[in-house]
Amino acid sequence: MSEERPSYSGKQLAILIPTRDRPQKVQCILDSLCAQTERCGRVIVVDGGKSVSDLVMGFSDRLPVEYYECHPPGQLQQRNMGIALIDERTPLVGFLDDDLVVEADAVKNMVDFWNRADMNTAGVGFNIVNAPAHRHSLLKG
Repeated sequence: MSEERPSYSGKQLAILIPTRDRPQKVQCILDSLCAQTERCGRVIVVDGGKSVSDLVMGFSDRLPVEYYECHPPGQLQQRNMGIALIDERTPLVGFLDDDLVVEADAVKNMVDFWNRADMNTAGVGFNIVNAPAHRHSLLKG
């Protein structure tokens, strides 16, 4: 018996953003999520530093944002805390670093990918296309 392929929408995607003491970066990533052509269902910010609650919740009229604090901080602890908030109503979860800015069609493209991916696909990632060029150092090499 074959499984029926699920059909996903952006509403079934939760995006988890761990952060620590980088409010300007959080502002930029949330701005880019506001500009998406397809909205996600949840944006979960897990903060391990000085609170950016007011900043994050200032987006609540434009994004389905949630804000949590995690102490002591750490990428692993913050990601685990975010994952613990997910239930069966949210089949797709994405992690974004707080210093990223996503293209306007990123969520749509991710959902479109999942709708045609092999049923055994466990995870996928975005390509970072706008990072500054890395300069190799002969001393470090």
